[in-house]
Amino acid sequence: MEPLSIGLISIVALLVLILMGVHVGLSLMLVGFVGIVVITGSYDTALTMLTTTSFFTSAEWLFVTLPLFIIMGSFGAYAGITNNAYRIANNWFGSLRGGMAIATTFACAAFGAVSGSTIVTSSLFTKISLPEMLRLGYDKKLATGTIASAGLLAMLIPPSAMMIVFGMLTKTSVGALFIAGILPGIVLAVMYSVGTYLLVMRNPKLAPPSPVRVTWREKILSTKDAWGVVVLAIVVIGGIFGGVFTATEAAAVGAFAALLMSFAQKRLSWSRLLEAILEAARITAMVFFILIGSHMFGRLLALSGLSTAFTKTVLGWGLPPIALVVMLVILYLFLGTFIDSISQMSLTLPVVFPLVMTLGFDPIWFGVVVVMAVEAGGLTPPLGLNVYAVKAAAGNVVTLEEVFHGIVPFFLVILVFLSLLIAFPDISLLLPRMISAR
Repeated sequence: MEPLSIGLISIVALLVLILMGVHVGLSLMLVGFVGIVVITGSYDTALTMLTTTSFFTSAEWLFVTLPLFIIMGSFGAYAGITNNAYRIANNWFGSLRGGMAIATTFACAAFGAVSGSTIVTSSLFTKISLPEMLRLGYDKKLATGTIASAGLLAMLIPPSAMMIVFGMLTKTSVGALFIAGILPGIVLAVMYSVGTYLLVMRNPKLAPPSPVRVTWREKILSTKDAWGVVVLAIVVIGGIFGGVFTATEAAAVGAFAALLMSFAQKRLSWSRLLEAILEAARITAMVFFILIGSHMFGRLLALSGLSTAFTKTVLGWGLPPIALVVMLVILYLFLGTFIDSISQMSLTLPVVFPLVMTLGFDPIWFGVVVVMAVEAGGLTPPLGLNVYAVKAAAGNVVTLEEVFHGIVPFFLVILVFLSLLIAFPDISLLLPRMISAR
């Protein structure tokens, strides 16, 4: 059998295993191993590839950033950064019609500078802001939709776990990806807020007028509580931006700074410290397993020549390069309905990334587009991990249907935002270019 045919059969087998409920990492590893055995005719060769892939993936220096940033987010939450961010944002925007929803959006953006997880961000702010919004008479759909969608900001604003995974899978600079995500994250937060304001003005029943009035003096004084976010942002983003740290070193320094902040405020017990470390270990092990499987599957694709054949075939269609990118975004939005973000990238990037590079697109720009597209799947049924996270944190206060219904207007904002990212690459490339020009 021709290697190319084996590659095509392997993709079908992989999809079948995933649809059967087999873990994505195991599916990738198993299909990659068996495919290599069939192509090379040697069990020993496949076993050697598996062991070397496992070793070099685990030994990759960049991989250290993932658990460190996860730990930094946990320590930052224990240090009270989440509550402080929400209180400050509420002081500034709470007096507007729909202001608490807008405040939640910007608070999620601020916490995104500490936490690289959408699910953690959505869960925490469900517990903090949802009870307050419901107490003031906010519509349940608007309140939960705001929180679920704003959680995605943590994937754009550094440190972002998905940017790290993209960088590892494509050998793209994680530091450059971090910098590239800052401006898009701010733009999306503003678009969310404008959308919320227009929605509430069109239908005032969604959010009653705020009974609270905050003076400018109180607004300015409240910003002093933002010191935690500012310190960590300066350490991590400023360190990378200024060339003081690599992304890996910034993760270590940021985690240590967050640890000191938590202990200084006496909010981190030994049990919480152990819980944060174990949570980071669980998430890292899951990602690590998927990445090993992805690299093994990538070796199979290289041996079969499928990636090269796919690139030649697509280029032969004669479509404009930008049309192919739009097709890929639509593909990611579809896959997001039933496959999680990390698995989407692990399955597709070994095939589509070489094509995108052949077309001459910037890998940093493409990374931001892909991360946003795959994370949008966290809002869509039936998977919708962010939606389930909000529902789990809210308990019986809201129904799952209400949360899914609530994300609809925000999902439309995401589609407009993705269109802007594709049409105007400078949204993501402006800051990296400024740094490289220094």
